[in-house]
Amino acid sequence: MSRWLPAVHTSALVLTVAASLCACSSGSPQSSPDESSSASSSAVEAPDFEGPYAAEFASAYAAASSVAVRDALEDGEITDAEYAEMTDQFSSCLGDQGIEFGGFNADGGFQTTGGAPGADVESIVSECSHQVGEDSIGALYTLMAGNPENQDTATIMAACLVERGVEPAGYGADDYAADVSTWGDPTTMTDDFAAALQACNSDPLGLLGEQ
Repeated sequence: MSRWLPAVHTSALVLTVAASLCACSSGSPQSSPDESSSASSSAVEAPDFEGPYAAEFASAYAAASSVAVRDALEDGEITDAEYAEMTDQFSSCLGDQGIEFGGFNADGGFQTTGGAPGADVESIVSECSHQVGEDSIGALYTLMAGNPENQDTATIMAACLVERGVEPAGYGADDYAADVSTWGDPTTMTDDFAAALQACNSDPLGLLGEQ
């Protein structure tokens, strides 16, 4: 399977991370009972996060699957070393289920291959993602790299589309918000617009080096 990550509204990340605790089925990757129950307890007290992504870190911390994931989140930063460790753990978790991880793209997307016959690869990937913190550590690392100040998504997406020449000067956040729901089917777009939209989704401020 492959996962391409469009630009994420950070408010959506808060909701996604908060809802991401999953029930793991037999034969699927799981955290130890003590670790999982401790991490998911409603009594967990989150640090007083500060900065542009304070709300996202607080939500991710509350939904973390383990003490190790919370430890990576608790200072409100994701270091390269923490991201690399999560990547190794994600690859190992998938490998234990016979799934080969192809590595992350700069925008956080990735591809996998393999899996046992009849396996629900998407569910296994989702469970590994939450177990090792890919859905929090990975998501926040990518978001902060591509939008360090947590600027409004609609505003920077509109500006990116104008810069790429597929929307006229004066096209703004309100226009983007009105149009985005109509872009569900790429086959209705011109090739130039589809390419610009994907590029802007992946890297709206041009900070990830994939222009």
